[in-house]
Amino acid sequence: MLDVRIPDEADEDARWGVRERAELISERVGLVQPDHCCSGNAWRDRLQSIAPDRHRRLAELRTGLSKPLPLNAHAKIVRLLARLELVLAQIAVLEHERDAVMEADASDQAILVR
Repeated sequence: MLDVRIPDEADEDARWGVRERAELISERVGLVQPDHCCSGNAWRDRLQSIAPDRHRRLAELRTGLSKPLPLNAHAKIVRLLARLELVLAQIAVLEHERDAVMEADASDQAILVR
């Protein structure tokens, strides 16, 4: 017979950050997929949307005919970038919290070894 341990509330709570980060990473990937964009090939390179200078690149972006992006396409990309920046900020917070826990655990282990 298989003995399955039901995690207690503290264990389950400790796993929440890992799960939430995985969800946010998935959302980030979805936001930077080339298919997600309405401007054809103009914003196709998904690295453009996560590059640090993404707003400057968007301002300089032109269609294949060297015209400025249509207003609605530009507005959609601006909204996508706003969502992306929120997701990136939330990932950074979770990673900072994770790193703080890891450092605290490491210092606790160092004290126990002494």
